[in-house]
Amino acid sequence: MRPISYWEELTRSVTEPGLDVMFLACEGDDILGSVYGLLDRARTDAGRVGGMWVGPDWRRRGVGRALLQEVISWARERRLSRLGLWAPAHNPAAMALYSRAGFRNTGDQRPLPTNPTLSIIAMEVEL
Repeated sequence: MRPISYWEELTRSVTEPGLDVMFLACEGDDILGSVYGLLDRARTDAGRVGGMWVGPDWRRRGVGRALLQEVISWARERRLSRLGLWAPAHNPAAMALYSRAGFRNTGDQRPLPTNPTLSIIAMEVEL
């Protein structure tokens, strides 16, 4: 378990204040999961989901779905027309979560940067 200061510093390191956002799912002082909402710097009408994580004990319990819905709500409030993400092709649970939230495979695929033997797939949802 990491202290809240870790999460605060992580948020500052990957988000730009007033533009990007980080959502945490918490139970007391415990962080159950996190997700980023990031604006697409190249397209003013688009954003992306970045860095989604749910602790192993909290997977398949609605935490990921709740976090994803928060990012989608954030994107709609910003009047974005689409939200994209890169999904791990080797993780059927993650693929199912994103599909149930309305994300569709764009056809783009690339190697996972941390393990080129695995692939990530571009997915997008129209808002």
